[in-house]
Amino acid sequence: MLNLSFVIDSLAPGGAEKITVDLINRIDRNRFNVTFYSLFNSTKLKDNIIGRISPGIKFVELDIEKLSFRKRFVHLRKALEHSDVIHTCLDMSNFYVPLSLFFRKKCKIIVSVHGKTAVFIDDPALKAELKKNQHRKYVLMTKYFQRIANCRINKFIALSKKTRDFLININGISSKRVIVHYYGYDFEYLEKSSQEEAEETRKNLGF
Repeated sequence: MLNLSFVIDSLAPGGAEKITVDLINRIDRNRFNVTFYSLFNSTKLKDNIIGRISPGIKFVELDIEKLSFRKRFVHLRKALEHSDVIHTCLDMSNFYVPLSLFFRKKCKIIVSVHGKTAVFIDDPALKAELKKNQHRKYVLMTKYFQRIANCRINKFIALSKKTRDFLININGISSKRVIVHYYGYDFEYLEKSSQEEAEETRKNLGF
């Protein structure tokens, strides 16, 4: 059975987080051994969507916020050492995972990219490592690290054509490694309004 791992920054109640959880919940667990990792401790957040994860999914909080910049890579490499395919879902996950597994070529890494950013990651731990006040140095080092990480990624999923163009034209990534896949949504999660509520909403919006 293939070991499939998903890594996300946290489970704050955002769009990317909800889409990722919905995807994981629908994976055939007779074919894949699925583990879901959160880089940061989501239980400490005032709002989180941990309860949205299906009971059969193994969920692990890596708590990397407690670790120094260098130790985070060691911790991640150890946690993901048995993964066959890894899908990372947000900026910090897209940054840390490829660098942590740079020399472990057998593991396939897929990343979802949600927008255009001049600097791929805004990481307090990395800023501290580069002495916060030296912002220019931080930007240059982050871009350098990101270029290395990009070399290790097998496939990029861009959430729009603009993001795809950014990855290809600005970041210099081969078009063969980038696909466009738009967000989907499970309409079962939408709350249905009564006829009265719908009419009141239309009236308030001027429809």
